[in-house]
Amino acid sequence: MDLAAYEVGNAVWRRVRRGELSMEEGNVVVSTLLSLLETFEVFSYREVAAEAFRLAVDAGITVYDAAYVVLAKRLDARLLTLDGELLRKFPNITYAPL
Repeated sequence: MDLAAYEVGNAVWRRVRRGELSMEEGNVVVSTLLSLLETFEVFSYREVAAEAFRLAVDAGITVYDAAYVVLAKRLDARLLTLDGELLRKFPNITYAPL
């Protein structure tokens, strides 16, 4: 989803701010991951916005998380996550890495 680029940037920013990565390392990671994202089919949030909003209200999750759940459902795919709440609420859609 087009939100992934923001996620990458924020995750790397957080690590740089914590001193876990240097600015140079952060730039390399961001550039590499953004290049990788270009190889994937990217879906627009607009495609799932209305359904994500309804799911968020109904399930008590963020619209942000709901967008990924909706997209996974539409693609008949599993959503890889470490979010315990999503794993509990959507066990047939989500899974955690080993």
